[in-house]
Amino acid sequence: MKRTHKLAILLGGLVLGAGPALAGVPADPEFAALSARVTNWATGNLAITISIGALIIGAVVGLARVTAMPALTSIVFAILFSLGAGLITGIIGAVI
Repeated sequence: MKRTHKLAILLGGLVLGAGPALAGVPADPEFAALSARVTNWATGNLAITISIGALIIGAVVGLARVTAMPALTSIVFAILFSLGAGLITGIIGAVI
């Protein structure tokens, strides 16, 4: 197996394993409102708008270059954008 395949499997396992690590409690209640606002932005309508914009830009660049890679990259960007907030919350909130 190639090294890149092994790395992809390892990173995929880490991403999937970070979800259950939600055992923590926020330490600073002063920043709870800011954290909630940024999380709502990252998972709400702003995230959808940015993801659709990235898809449109990727499709236009893909048509200009006659390849599908920019559109596929924008789809991956949209997936990471939607999963990123939960992943970061799980990592920061975990108690080790």
